[in-house]
Amino acid sequence: MTNTATDPDLPANNLSYVLAAGPPNAAIDTNGVITWTPTIAQVPGTNIFATIVTDFNPWAVDFQQLTATNTFVVVVNAIHNGPVLPVQTNRTIPPFTTLVVTNTAFDQDIPVCHLTYTLTDAPTGAAIDSNGIITWTPGFQQAVVTRTFVTVVTDDGISPLNDTNSFAVTVNPPPPAPVIQDLTITNGTVTISWTAVAGHSYRLEYKDDFGDADWNPSGSNVLATQATAVATDIVGDASQRFYRVVLLP
Repeated sequence: MTNTATDPDLPANNLSYVLAAGPPNAAIDTNGVITWTPTIAQVPGTNIFATIVTDFNPWAVDFQQLTATNTFVVVVNAIHNGPVLPVQTNRTIPPFTTLVVTNTAFDQDIPVCHLTYTLTDAPTGAAIDSNGIITWTPGFQQAVVTRTFVTVVTDDGISPLNDTNSFAVTVNPPPPAPVIQDLTITNGTVTISWTAVAGHSYRLEYKDDFGDADWNPSGSNVLATQATAVATDIVGDASQRFYRVVLLP
């Protein structure tokens, strides 16, 4: 703001400028030019600026000094452009895998607005937290289907603004259930092979009495590397043993 005084005095007098009122980070230079950049703490706000200009005439009686004053008001408006959600891509996941999507909105409003996230369209079991993080763990019954997620974020400005985005998640069909193909016993050790899908884990389980309520794990889980998988079990002195193979999530 150029606030330079005019002074027709002859001879010309030196002029000095003072900001008698104004925000603390405002300044005025020797030519009466006022500068100010509002900080975040000063938004929004109404600010009164008062300038005093003083001359000095060494030839006047008693070195008389004369002044002039003016004032003006600067209103700093709030910045309220509203939140913006990121662009999301479609995804494909297997069943029982937890989907985690960071869907946090970008918001440069000043003063800062509180944001509220809502899933207006999503599959059963999906959730979004206060930071816009979406989580969902699909089961087998939700496989072979494409689900749409629609997020709405709303701020709490005087005139609330919102944004919406969406993406799709396809749950791959589960691999087929394992089928035991072969079972042999040699010197008290049973070797069992079954159909498998590479990249999936399986667990061999057994019972000594089929009427038992619980199945017992036999050894460590097996990660399949091809279309069949194999595990062994030491039967010891058991007179009989029943087996099953479990496909793990």
